[in-house]
Amino acid sequence: MTGHTTARQRLTAELLDALRTDGGVRVVTGEPGCGRSTFLDHAARLFRAGPVRHVRADRAHELDDALRTATASGPLLLCVDDADLWDAPSRAALARAAARIRETGVRTTLLLTVAGHRPPPPELSDLPVLRLGPLTPAEAAPLIRERADSEVAPAVREELITEAEGNPALLLALVRRLSPARLSGRRALPRPLVDGEVLADVAGDRLPDDPGGLLLTTAAAARATGEEDADADLVLRACRAATDAPLPDLLTRGEGRLRFRSALMARAVHALAAPEHRRAAHLALAEAAREAEDILPLLHRSWAVPDPALAASLASAATDPASTTPPALRRTALVRAAELTPDGAERARRHLAAAEQTLLAGGVADALRLLDQARGPSAPTPVRGGAELLRGAVLLADGPVEDARESFLLAADLLPPHAAARATLGAADAAWSAGDPASCLSALAPTRTPPTLPLAQACVRVPQEPAAPDEHRGGVAQVGATAPRPEGVAPVGDVSRDHRDGMRAVLLARFDLAAAPLRRVVENGLQGTDPDRLLRSAAAALMLGDVTSARRAGARALAAARTHSSAALEPRALEYLAYAELRAGRHQLARTHAEEGLRTAERTGQRNTAAHHHAVLALAASIEGEADLVTEHAEAALRTARRHGLAQAETLAHWAAARA
Repeated sequence: MTGHTTARQRLTAELLDALRTDGGVRVVTGEPGCGRSTFLDHAARLFRAGPVRHVRADRAHELDDALRTATASGPLLLCVDDADLWDAPSRAALARAAARIRETGVRTTLLLTVAGHRPPPPELSDLPVLRLGPLTPAEAAPLIRERADSEVAPAVREELITEAEGNPALLLALVRRLSPARLSGRRALPRPLVDGEVLADVAGDRLPDDPGGLLLTTAAAARATGEEDADADLVLRACRAATDAPLPDLLTRGEGRLRFRSALMARAVHALAAPEHRRAAHLALAEAAREAEDILPLLHRSWAVPDPALAASLASAATDPASTTPPALRRTALVRAAELTPDGAERARRHLAAAEQTLLAGGVADALRLLDQARGPSAPTPVRGGAELLRGAVLLADGPVEDARESFLLAADLLPPHAAARATLGAADAAWSAGDPASCLSALAPTRTPPTLPLAQACVRVPQEPAAPDEHRGGVAQVGATAPRPEGVAPVGDVSRDHRDGMRAVLLARFDLAAAPLRRVVENGLQGTDPDRLLRSAAAALMLGDVTSARRAGARALAAARTHSSAALEPRALEYLAYAELRAGRHQLARTHAEEGLRTAERTGQRNTAAHHHAVLALAASIEGEADLVTEHAEAALRTARRHGLAQAETLAHWAAARA
């Protein structure tokens, strides 16, 4: 039995148990392709208390007889699929049956399914609802294995899961679309992976007419921001519609925002529209914007009129340091700027900048795809170095750490001194994470001062000083270096040199030489609000054993990451904070931060960071004597640690298990 089936069966079993005590009626809803009919089939198979009857609209008159039978003979499960498609009189009969079950406690369970992409029928609107959410990655992976006729490469599987957004029907449509060569990774995936043909297969027959263009304009506005809703005033201005105009059934309005009831339908509306209608919608949004030179109007204009002259304006708006634009929107603008850029070298620079913003927004797999486009033969040496530096950072957070070390070392050879300093710190961190102190010392050797320029997010895990036997070592701290700006980057300066010198002295057991440079790193970071320097400060404080400063720097780094909308830095800041809380003896706070860090690491695709959070949780559970939790988190840490060569996380997990 697949993991997908098991998860849905578990949900169904829990629902059937609950229905015995809370009225016996539930409306099961969700977007097209979410598996409503399959859910109903699971319920029918799991119901053991009595007979199951599937009622069709043309047999609605039999409901009263069925309820009388249940009263006389015992429990009954009534299943009604697509109740929203019944005619009004039949729905009224269904509503009367539901009311009788709820009011009299007759021994009958009634499950009905209705579509979730439009309002429920009025006859059924007062009934309790269960909305089927998207599949989790853990539920989607076995479904792919079950339905694919050939081997599926891990990277392909992860992209399928990401692109399907938890919709089972869309996921299966993607699997059917791909040849064995593409599923195995031997041939490149088509771009875009989810196109109009796939969406038409899943949702095309459910799309209503859109004479006023309100659906398409809302979908276009949401696509630009990457959000699930759109500014209602902007959309209505673009459509020249009255503010009190009635909305199509697919849309809902609240707090000044327009939102599709189904994310799948939003994607389908945009993808299946005629190209000239899409361009017109984007142009109308650009012209309706209040500030024509803002990033969103420029982006809409670029989709309406693909003019290469817009590329520079888009890139400039996306890299403006004074802008509060979130990384996800900067990424979209930079990708579009790259698409419009004819010069190969400049296009590579913009792909690199887009990859940086993608990583800041938490898109690990997408960042790697963009980096592939920044490493082509036309890319200048500094850009190729920047791509390797960013690739090293990505792999350090979510990949084999020995591969990360090699990317960092290559970056150090391609980059000028200041950016190369970040690369050598990254290489040292990767070597330490792999349990290779000799390579760590080699990377930190003061003679390594290769050629730089802008560079990218490097996260560095560094060892702490030995802790007393009854103390909880943080084991590692992470340092995230600010990513490159497309127009150049401020020098790293003495901070990287001090951090390097302090790490090297610790590794050589020259603690007398380590204290001064590490103390300067701590103090430098705490003087400002830069997330990079705060993370370096937290790491250095942990090496010094200064848990007070480590906690302070970790908390400020977390606040700074949130202020800068840097989803990628949040789980790392939470890791520092959790380790510092452990060392300070504040085990419950450590657990709280590690639990949050684990959620954000999983959401942003940072499996290595997640493994370290699992290790913290295992350590915290070992202190509390919770053996089951120790086993759960230690095993989770070890699964990733062994696959990606995380010797330190593996050691910490074993330590927690031994304590338990």
